[in-house]
Amino acid sequence: MFEIGDNIYIKKYQGDTLLPDTSKPYTIIGLDNKVEKKKFTGSFQKYAMLHNGEKQLVYTYDCYTKERVFYVEKIVRWYHVFCCFYDL
Repeated sequence: MFEIGDNIYIKKYQGDTLLPDTSKPYTIIGLDNKVEKKKFTGSFQKYAMLHNGEKQLVYTYDCYTKERVFYVEKIVRWYHVFCCFYDL
């Protein structure tokens, strides 16, 4: 899924939908080993530490609906090579 050293975009709400904010990429420098459980809601949350020193929510998982919502999007490693080649 997500690993240390991955480049990501943080998703933000644009209207009613979550879309990646591609204006600034971030790098994961640490991942929490445990998943935090929120009391009385039946949901779990996973966090990551970013290169700018901030803690970022990676995903939430709802035990009742079995739905996982991601709040970050991984940048594939070949993305910059392809985009730079395409601009030529």
